[in-house]
Amino acid sequence: GTNEAARRVVYRVEVGKISLRHEGLGEYSAVGMLLHMGDDFACETLARWLDCGPEPVREAALYSAGRSFDPRVAEALVGALDDRNLSGASSCRHELRYCDHAALSLTRMLGNPVEFDFAPEEPERDVLIAQLKAWWEANRATIDWEGLRKAAKEAEAERNR
Repeated sequence: GTNEAARRVVYRVEVGKISLRHEGLGEYSAVGMLLHMGDDFACETLARWLDCGPEPVREAALYSAGRSFDPRVAEALVGALDDRNLSGASSCRHELRYCDHAALSLTRMLGNPVEFDFAPEEPERDVLIAQLKAWWEANRATIDWEGLRKAAKEAEAERNR
């Protein structure tokens, strides 16, 4: 079925035998496929891609992971908050780092405990990232993952009305 085909694509991409383009997928489509699957395999793959995925898959994963609502994915995003390397992407005002993408996805996933966006200068974004890391350490054990998933589904249904 679909999940088995997805597993084959992921395996072939990760062992470097084939590119996503060869499979007719863009990196955002591949990440979207994992988000749609939502099973253990998908969440573990997404977490792995957040940490050390092949480029440009990692950037797509960092940008999109906020829709996962999975603690393994959240942990991988928290780990990426320390990656100050430039991602190759930019906002209208700044070159973006991997940590910026991770912070935006994590704040979206967690219901915006810290108001993060790409607009401030880098030192201000670093302060917000530090606040997000502190929030995570103080609250990670009590996060209601099911409640976050439910709220996201309700918000999506409301947008689609």
